[in-house]
Amino acid sequence: MARKAREVSSTGMYAVSVKTNGKVFASEEARGLFVDCLEKFLGGGAKGLRFTDDGAEMLISETERGISADMKSVMTSFSRSCNKLMGTTGKIFAGRFGSVPIESAEHEAEYMAYLSVDRVMVSEENDDEKPGNAAEAEQDTCGPETECAEAEDQPEEDVPAEPKEESGAKRWHDDIPVWML
Repeated sequence: MARKAREVSSTGMYAVSVKTNGKVFASEEARGLFVDCLEKFLGGGAKGLRFTDDGAEMLISETERGISADMKSVMTSFSRSCNKLMGTTGKIFAGRFGSVPIESAEHEAEYMAYLSVDRVMVSEENDDEKPGNAAEAEQDTCGPETECAEAEDQPEEDVPAEPKEESGAKRWHDDIPVWML
């Protein structure tokens, strides 16, 4: 059975999620490599970025090549560089990247707010917010004394869904698969 085609954004903006095989992004060097790849292939198209130890979430404005070609370049280049850095071979990413079209300025603002928790911006104006910043590195890591260490012990199925707004209105991210959030 063929997989579902990627939805196309009328604005050219996408919420993108990638998962890695293992805790690749626990390393500051790997995070720096990924940011370098984003800047190389997307230029100013990477609007926001948030790392976890085993993945990254970002807000991306596609180039004229399209989101699939853009992310293929980023993921291939990062995989080669990361394998060389770590002295390994094989797949770095666990499957394809996920993307959800961002269709309005309101949706873009909501996703940027979501990314703002431990956010790393990729822009020329904010060089102090790139992954090399020690303050950002401390925020991104989970230690035994932090709340995230307790959350990692619980299976994902036990995590309650985000409550709906009181008005009952459907939010843009209600349709995003849980693995992307």
